[in-house]
Amino acid sequence: MKNPIIFFCFTLLGCGASSTSEHPVASALANNKWSDVRLAPVLEAQDHRDSKALLAFLNDSSAAVREAAAMAFASVQDSTARKGLLHLLHDKDGNVRAAAAWALSFVPDTMVANELILIAHQEKDTAIQADMHDAAFRAWIKTNAKPDTKALLDTLRNSTGYQRARVADALRRLPKETLVPAETAYMEALRSEADPEAKLLLLAGMKNFSDTLARNTVSKLLTDADPQIRIAALRAITAMESEEAGAVLLRAVADSLPLVRATAVELLQGLQQVDGVSCWTAGQENADVMVKIPLYGLAVKFGDEGTHTIAAALLKSIWGVDADAYVRAALINARASSVGVDTLVAWMEKPWPAVERQAAFNGAVAETREGMKLARYATRVDQYRQLTTVLRAAFRTMDAGLIASAADVLSKEEADVIAMALDAETEQQVLQALHPVRDLEARQVLAVAIAKRDGLPSPTYQPSAFNHPIDRARLATLQNGQQYRIATTKGDIVLAIEPDAAPGTCAAFDSLVTAGYYNGTYFHRVVPNFVDQGGCPRGDGYGGMNWTMRTEIGFEGFARGAVGIASAGRDTENCQFFIMLADAPHLDGRYTRFAHVVSGMERAQRLVVGDQMIRVVRVD
Repeated sequence: MKNPIIFFCFTLLGCGASSTSEHPVASALANNKWSDVRLAPVLEAQDHRDSKALLAFLNDSSAAVREAAAMAFASVQDSTARKGLLHLLHDKDGNVRAAAAWALSFVPDTMVANELILIAHQEKDTAIQADMHDAAFRAWIKTNAKPDTKALLDTLRNSTGYQRARVADALRRLPKETLVPAETAYMEALRSEADPEAKLLLLAGMKNFSDTLARNTVSKLLTDADPQIRIAALRAITAMESEEAGAVLLRAVADSLPLVRATAVELLQGLQQVDGVSCWTAGQENADVMVKIPLYGLAVKFGDEGTHTIAAALLKSIWGVDADAYVRAALINARASSVGVDTLVAWMEKPWPAVERQAAFNGAVAETREGMKLARYATRVDQYRQLTTVLRAAFRTMDAGLIASAADVLSKEEADVIAMALDAETEQQVLQALHPVRDLEARQVLAVAIAKRDGLPSPTYQPSAFNHPIDRARLATLQNGQQYRIATTKGDIVLAIEPDAAPGTCAAFDSLVTAGYYNGTYFHRVVPNFVDQGGCPRGDGYGGMNWTMRTEIGFEGFARGAVGIASAGRDTENCQFFIMLADAPHLDGRYTRFAHVVSGMERAQRLVVGDQMIRVVRVD
């Protein structure tokens, strides 16, 4: 091993608790720490990304100010602050030292990483040392392109709590060529892992192995009592390209948990070949309409002539039944291979809910690409004629979501293809239709396609300018732990906010809740073992406000039950939020965590796409 100091320090990670040390507020009577008037200018500087002012606050006589300024750099993530933050690693106040280490861990270089390792080892306060070790580990991972597998496995054995998930996540993300030689040790770590969150992450890494031992190991977990383990096992066995994958997935569509069924269906749809008759039979036997519909769609696509005809007729009959937009979107996806591209384009142009039009667009693109595989073309223009027609139709709708989707498709094509679908006149019309803030995501992906078309470097990400000041009066009324009840179609989920860590986000969330904004919105995105996401005004994920908030980073990570704000990049957050269904350390430092689930997590685990937030209220 090249750096024995790193190995020695990280094998000690389990010595301290993995939870963050206590960070007291200004007074026992304060609702949150921002009630301390000394911190107001620090919050102002953080919100305006004013690194110069924050650097000055690092030298303040007040430990509370120094700590707040150091933590502000966790959100700002300015590498020019390294020198000032390194100095604070020797501060007399433990909370200041921990905050400085935390901020440095998001902008490390090799020197910073090594310094954090040494400082963490020398720290005398065990609670602060836990934070130091967490920061040192993150810095080490960020500055090592290929971390040593043995060191990570040893660290895993000696870690506890959320830190264990961080190590497991780092392990499963190692390059395949690094993991394969350590297959036996990795497999043993998976088999012996008792922490369900770490086990999920390790199981995700099994996609790197494909031999008999690996397949047998994963197969044993397909019937595990924990549905999340079953989901992860389904993904792993499919990624291994196992010959049994199709049969395994067809059995899983009958699972008792909706998210397991949804995962099986999604994975079946991604296979190159499935048994159409078996899909038809499974669809007949399944009462879950969101499983039945895609199974019939697969029967249409892969079944023999008789199966195709019957399945297509049944889908058409379901089409005639009054259904919500998400069921209709599923029907559009399922019928795509039988109705033809022209019909899908016509549906995309109808004044239907956004999620239905998105489904029609996706179907039109997929069917066009399938046709391109089967035909021979005299010229490149002929080859891409139909795809160009679909994309230009999407642009003509002047709908932000369809523009974003079409631009995303184009960004993966060569420059000449982009020019066919997106000429200068269309570009100007589309840009004029997009709001500069609300439609930022569409503008970003469009800029990538335009740059590629014009032979220019891909544009550097530019966050929105400051445009939404924190409501200080509202913030002052918010207590750490203030609760909000989300009444969903699957039951109540209760959140508790964390204004100490995310003041601007909590204030904005409270304002949206009290205005009734979330009432009647949907969970438009559900990724099993990852997130439930909702709050989009369009219902398809492309909607938002005419303002953005700053990314705010605290000590706590994206563990199971954490609640974060969705974004299109740093400092672009507004109204959409997500609930973590499993630990996801790779989100730490990238997204704002502003709350956590205090009850109803079992209901969050049962949500599916199209479930509604009937009402969201503050609990008084």
